[in-house]
Amino acid sequence: MEHDGSPTKWVDIKTLKLWERNPNEGDIGKIMHSISTHGFNDTCHLWRGIVKAGNHSIMALTNLRADGWHPDKCKIPSGCLRVENGTWQVAMLDISEMDDLQSDAFGLAINHIQRSGIDDPVALAELLQEFANSDEIAIGSSSFNADDLDELLADLGDRVFDTNQLPDIPEGDLNDAHLLYVTFKTRDDLSRALKILTYGERNGFIAHEGARKSQIDGDKFIDRWDNGFG
Repeated sequence: MEHDGSPTKWVDIKTLKLWERNPNEGDIGKIMHSISTHGFNDTCHLWRGIVKAGNHSIMALTNLRADGWHPDKCKIPSGCLRVENGTWQVAMLDISEMDDLQSDAFGLAINHIQRSGIDDPVALAELLQEFANSDEIAIGSSSFNADDLDELLADLGDRVFDTNQLPDIPEGDLNDAHLLYVTFKTRDDLSRALKILTYGERNGFIAHEGARKSQIDGDKFIDRWDNGFG
């Protein structure tokens, strides 16, 4: 174990003990996928040799090593994982100054806070659609997939909103803009329409109380349609 006086230590993963009373059950498969895609850049928390936060990350790293994966295979560097002389070492934040109960409370708090967060479905759909349309990054790298996006768009399509309550979209440099409201009878129709429209270029995107109001550069979309998209 290497310690330079800072609260962060480099620790051999083989020497780490998992927190046996950890009530959280993480998706190790998804964590493995995330690490192999984005590298390992999360600092875990160590209490007197026991991992009080980051148990499933350590398990995922152990499985990846057993499967023959190496950090060098990832395009993104792992700032919290290094391999020296065949030894896998992770950056651990030492919380050993806490007593036993305090460290347990800390571990519970980390897990609970992570689960307490929720996604803005509109913002999430916007990001996932960008990934789906990108030639540089796959939607799977976000741990979501195309089916997740379809389900999200379908759910958003069920929401009813009053367009009079939506904020105005800034027109920017557009001198002559036209506002168009379109309704759909089915969620599938809305989902297909949104997928088509995102091939246009959005000048603005505003979410208001769960509703969507998006401004699209119609001229550029029409050009793409005329050039064979449709």
